[in-house]
Amino acid sequence: MNESKPPGRPPPLLAQRILNLVVPNHLKESLTGDLEEEFAHRAMTNDKQATHWFWRQTMQTSLHYFSQYLATEAMLKKLVIITTLVLFPTLLIMISWLSNMDTETSEHVWNNLLQGKIHSFLFEAEVLALGSEKLATDFDLLMYFNTPAALWTVFALAVLYFRNKKAAFSAHQAAAWSTVLMLLPYLFGLIYIEIIEPQARHVGPPVAFMALSIVYLILPSSSLVLRKMVKK
Repeated sequence: MNESKPPGRPPPLLAQRILNLVVPNHLKESLTGDLEEEFAHRAMTNDKQATHWFWRQTMQTSLHYFSQYLATEAMLKKLVIITTLVLFPTLLIMISWLSNMDTETSEHVWNNLLQGKIHSFLFEAEVLALGSEKLATDFDLLMYFNTPAALWTVFALAVLYFRNKKAAFSAHQAAAWSTVLMLLPYLFGLIYIEIIEPQARHVGPPVAFMALSIVYLILPSSSLVLRKMVKK
């Protein structure tokens, strides 16, 4: 590999940062250097295809090293605990905001809401501020009840129970199955909203289903994973 940095437009900055986070330090310079050099050669022919190629390489590399990082149960335990402690209360606040949102919602947040992209505004300051305020001053337990999400949770927990009974989960298997079952309603909601394109007043129910399915499942799922570690 040439020591000089290849000329031309650099690869996507976000992809480079992801690689810097996941690639071990002793491999970082050579691996990222090779990818950047190949990107530069591909970009001379087709810049768009080169960008897509670099992102594919980034995802494949990230999955490889991230899976190694999570191979130890200590790392998995940290991830489960941190994710639960962050995501559970944040979703509660977001649902409180959704139930009490006003006309001052920014265009950015509103547009993402209409597309069901909860992940795009979950940590927005206006969502957290209003949601926290309403949660503290005007709490209503009913806003956290959603029949489709409750039914999905019963189904998901039954799947986990019978799958574990048939062949006992490892902690990593429990985490993988739980994650899939939590994310399926979210993915379904995104696809539904994209295809159906419901009117603004009809977006709330699918968004509630998407968010509350995670809220209902995250605590029992995390408990399952952590109990699998304790039993070993």
